[in-house]
Amino acid sequence: AEYEADGLATLEGGYAAALRLLQSGDPPDGIFAFNNLMVQGAVLALQELELRWPEDVDVAGFGASALGNFYRPPLTLVEQPTREMGRRAVELLVSRLEDDLAFTDDHIVLPNRLVLRKEWERMRPVPLA
Repeated sequence: AEYEADGLATLEGGYAAALRLLQSGDPPDGIFAFNNLMVQGAVLALQELELRWPEDVDVAGFGASALGNFYRPPLTLVEQPTREMGRRAVELLVSRLEDDLAFTDDHIVLPNRLVLRKEWERMRPVPLA
């Protein structure tokens, strides 16, 4: 079966979407969340339902890679170049503001990297201070 649950790109949205999936008649064996906040919401939903990851339901998502190491067990994440994404967005916005005709429909593709749980397990934990 295929699953998809809409939710706002927030912690609350991830929590609500995960609860809907997990409390359905045929819950998934994994959740892939849209961003860091939704990952956190999904983890909260799992904890509330007393489910464990990855044993009961695996969790992965897009986000800052350091987040994956804060969880035990660690999470699998798609690391995105958020700083470069922001820089490119500002460049496009400034270009558009300076020249109304500067709109482009070019696709910009930036590199990303899949950071698997097992990679985190080999690394030292990220210090909180």
